[in-house]
Amino acid sequence: MNANPLTVAKYHIGPVYTGLKLLGNVTEKELWKIAETDLKNLNTWHGQRSRLVGDVSWMTLDVIRDSLYRDCRSPAFRKKLWDAAHEFEHRIFQPEAIAMREAA
Repeated sequence: MNANPLTVAKYHIGPVYTGLKLLGNVTEKELWKIAETDLKNLNTWHGQRSRLVGDVSWMTLDVIRDSLYRDCRSPAFRKKLWDAAHEFEHRIFQPEAIAMREAA
């Protein structure tokens, strides 16, 4: 409960807003449906943080979205995001990883 509230929120909801900016083939409604559990987890955390610490009354989905979009305007952030996506793709889709999953 000591983490920066905006960082926690972006962890949970950031992929939705990133997806809205990057994915042209998925609708906003579909992205929010995919993120239903993430939103539930964020709301649970927000409620606990609000009761225990009381410093998150200002945090809305608009604040989270705007902060994430500010991050995305940073070339350094976009590079980190691209690097993370590339690493994920490599780990999931490299032939060795596929062979291991199929063998399991």
